[in-house]
Amino acid sequence: MSDDRKPDSGPIWNVRSLVGDLADDLPKAAPAPPMRVPAAPPATLSTPARRVLERPDDSNETPPGPISDDALETAESPDPQPRGGWISEGETPRPSSGDSMRLFTLLLGIAVVASVLILIVVGLVAGRDEDLSGAVPPPIPVTSTEDLRDAETPSEVVSHQEEQALPAAVADPEEEALARLEELHRQDLHTVPLDGQYAAQLASKTVGIVDTNQVAANGSHTFYARDILEEHASLRQRFGGEARIVLLLSTDYGRKQQLDGQPLWVTFALLPNLKKEAVTGWCARQFPQMRGAALENRCIPRRLNPPGTSTG
Repeated sequence: MSDDRKPDSGPIWNVRSLVGDLADDLPKAAPAPPMRVPAAPPATLSTPARRVLERPDDSNETPPGPISDDALETAESPDPQPRGGWISEGETPRPSSGDSMRLFTLLLGIAVVASVLILIVVGLVAGRDEDLSGAVPPPIPVTSTEDLRDAETPSEVVSHQEEQALPAAVADPEEEALARLEELHRQDLHTVPLDGQYAAQLASKTVGIVDTNQVAANGSHTFYARDILEEHASLRQRFGGEARIVLLLSTDYGRKQQLDGQPLWVTFALLPNLKKEAVTGWCARQFPQMRGAALENRCIPRRLNPPGTSTG
């Protein structure tokens, strides 16, 4: 066998020269996959990876075959580290986002519990203060018996408020006039001696009567209670200095006359001289412009006999 080696021409043994044309039938070695290098600074490889990648010092040894996938994965994988990135020797690992969330939740829970405890303590203190303040009743002011007597009860206060709230009822003028006539009649009846003396009859009216010879205060000839009261008041004012003016009912004396079933309101002038002639002369002097029937309709002597007897 000849020496086919040539200086600096390649490997020591020529495979084709050894196996001849059978070299074409040998399987070709698959190209090694490219190495994936991480972007971050490479970390120290683990021992298995280091053993795979390091070459022996002797350069004459046959180069190793293609690197297996397990070795490649072992070489690419750094040592187990906390999630979140690469760390170098001496660097303190940073907490992950999950750890930060758990820490924040824990702190928030502690704050909530502390707030609740503070509110409970404040409520207990406030409740104790209210109990202590309510235990001592306020002093009762001393009220005199006069103040109690003058004080109004709630019912009286309500009644006063209702009276002020409700509008005042409008009084009927006719009813007021009748009430005043009855009051004057009660006052005068017991002061007039009904024993047959004479008196000057100045007016004789019943409610609703029509007198064509006189005009009522309402401007017509019909007299109502207000007109009768006003006429009697004017006669009392006019002749009060010379005689005593009284108000009687026609049923108080003599035959107890009535008109349409109603007694008449009669105004009398009681004179010092109780004789008939004296009363007639007094009427003539008071109404000098009247004569005969007109004078008798305005002023006439009337005898006040006891009730149930005739009058003259």
